Amino acid sequence: MKDWQRQAFIKLVESFIGTPYEYGGGHGGISTHRLPKTFDCSGVIVVAAQLCRLLGWARDENSYSMWRVMEPTDDPQPGDLVFWYREGTEWIFHVEVLTKKIEDSWMCCGARGSMGGVVRTAGFERPGAILAGFRRW
Repeated sequence: MKDWQRQAFIKLVESFIGTPYEYGGGHGGISTHRLPKTFDCSGVIVVAAQLCRLLGWARDENSYSMWRVMEPTDDPQPGDLVFWYREGTEWIFHVEVLTKKIEDSWMCCGARGSMGGVVRTAGFERPGAILAGFRRW
């Protein structure tokens, strides 16, 4: 991904801050020529990636399927995706976009059903979740 694409992707995801969370939201894609009114964690990424022409996947990609097809990286950069799994399982259940690094801490943007149920920017911590790793476009 070129730097301008990375920046456009981040800005687009951040433009959805405040959009309500709904499981399955955003998975209708943009084929109706309208933006979705709700998002889940992978839905906001699918729509932003489609609008930035980064994504050629089917409209029903979820966090686990993204994890499987994207390139792993040990050197995360803004615009990369971060994935988590639940304790006691190895199933990927959540994905967000890394937006910026402040000192040694990453900020992420994504949709979460908890903590207000909206697309938002937050720190890296996810109670009850274990970092699975980072993936790059």
